[in-house]
Amino acid sequence: MSLFDEAAQAAELIEALRQIGQADEESVELTIASETSLVEAAQKAVAMLDEAQAMMIGIDARMEALKARKARLGARVERIRDELTQALEMAGQKRLSLPEATLFMQPGREAMRITDEDLLPPRFYEVKEISDINRRAILMASRLARTCPAPA
Repeated sequence: MSLFDEAAQAAELIEALRQIGQADEESVELTIASETSLVEAAQKAVAMLDEAQAMMIGIDARMEALKARKARLGARVERIRDELTQALEMAGQKRLSLPEATLFMQPGREAMRITDEDLLPPRFYEVKEISDINRRAILMASRLARTCPAPA
């Protein structure tokens, strides 16, 4: 039986004890323990909770390990690409055809990677003001048959 079924059966027994006037705490506990499997079902449910929580902890740990591995692989990819670029530059080649891939260098496409923007001094920031049309206001004005005022 399921935990729900056992709890329903225990509730029926408690109600029967109340009707005959023997619903004291000791009688209820003894009856539930001897006449139902509620205790065992609850123990099984608690064990299932513990197992699920342990698995969640294990999964979190595994995910962290995989994130670290992914970061290492990403760094490896960048190192290999840099090495290929250097090799092509040293060999004076702009293109190298291989069975697996065709390697080529595009002039003027040097990539810049900023890893921590907070470390940049303020002179490298550009302040942009963005003004946008309030389309909702225009729509509401047109629905109210008002004209939109001319810009000042």
